[in-house]
Amino acid sequence: MQLALNHLYQSTFDLKTAITLGVIVCATITAILWYSIPSIGGKKTSRRAFRRRAISIGLTKSQARLLESFVKKVREPASLLANTGELNRVLTGALRNCSDPEDPMAQNRQLEIYGIKQRIDRVFADRGNMTSSRQLRINRKITFQQENGERFPSRITANLKEFYCIGIPKHPDDKRWRKGSKIRQFILSIDGEEIVFESKVLGYTSIMEVPSIILGHTVRENRSSIRKHRRRAISGRTTLYPIRIVKKGRRGKPAMPAANNLGLAGNLIDLSPGGCSISSRSPLEPGELVKLVLEYKTGESVAVFGKIVDTRAGNRAKSIIHMMFTKASIENMNLINRYVYELC
Repeated sequence: MQLALNHLYQSTFDLKTAITLGVIVCATITAILWYSIPSIGGKKTSRRAFRRRAISIGLTKSQARLLESFVKKVREPASLLANTGELNRVLTGALRNCSDPEDPMAQNRQLEIYGIKQRIDRVFADRGNMTSSRQLRINRKITFQQENGERFPSRITANLKEFYCIGIPKHPDDKRWRKGSKIRQFILSIDGEEIVFESKVLGYTSIMEVPSIILGHTVRENRSSIRKHRRRAISGRTTLYPIRIVKKGRRGKPAMPAANNLGLAGNLIDLSPGGCSISSRSPLEPGELVKLVLEYKTGESVAVFGKIVDTRAGNRAKSIIHMMFTKASIENMNLINRYVYELC
C-alpha cells in the first residue's frame, strides 16, 4: 500500500513538472517570436519575410540586412519599405550614427543608406504621379521641346476630353509649328523627376486671350527614358576639364584619363546622384569625357568624372550640357547625396 501511494505521488509530481516545463517553453518561444516578428501591412511576419520583401523591391542583400537592423526603432516596420516620413527619420538617424571620421567604414555605410533611399524612392515614384495628359491641370507649369530640340517654358491653358492646350511662348521669330509635328512636354513629378509626354500639334486657338497650341492626348513615355535618381535644382559655379586619354606602355595597357589644365566655366542648373545639368558658353560634344569641379554650397565643392550625354542650345548664347557621372570618391558621392536628399 505504501508503494502504491509513493508511485501515485511520483506520477503526480512528474505530471506537474512536465506541465510547468511545457508552459515555460511555450512562453519562451512566444516571446522570441513576438520580438522577432515585425508587422507588415497589419499582419505578423518573420524577419526573414521582411528581408525577402525588401529584396523583392530591388534592395541588395546587404541593404536589406541593414534596413532590417532598424526594425526595433519603429512601431510599423512596413513604413521602412515605403517612401514615408518614418523611413526618412530612421535613415537620418542612421546617417548621424555613422558619421565618425575615424571609422574607415563609415563612408561606405552612408553610401549604402543613400542607396536604400534611392531605390525605395524609385519604386514608389509612380504613386500619385500622372500617367496620361488628361490628368494635367490648368495652369500647370511645363517645358516643351520641339523636334529640333529647342525648349520653351509654358503652362496648360485648357484640358478637354478630346484634346488639351498649352500657351504659346513669346518667340522672337513669332514661329508657328506645323500641324502633325511632335512636341515633347517635360513636367516635374512629385519626386522631382521629369515626366515626359509626346503629343502631336492639332491646331491653334486662343484660351482667355492666351494664344495656345491644341495637342492630342497621349500617355507618358516609358520611365526608362527618365532619370533614375532624384534631382534637385541648384545654383552654383562649375569648372569642366576636358579629358584626354593617355596610354601607358608599349602594348597599350589600360588607358588612363588626364584632365586638361584649361577649365571651362559654367553654372549648375540641377544636380542628382547620377549626373547634373550645366549652363555654359562653351558647348561640349556628346560622348566627351570631363572632370567636373562643382560648388554645391558656398565655399564647398566636390570633384567627379563624367561623360557628356547631351548638349542643346540655351538662351543668350549659352548651351545646356547634360552630364552623367561615371566616377567619384565615396566621400564626394555622399556629399552629393546629402544635398539632394536632405536627410542630414
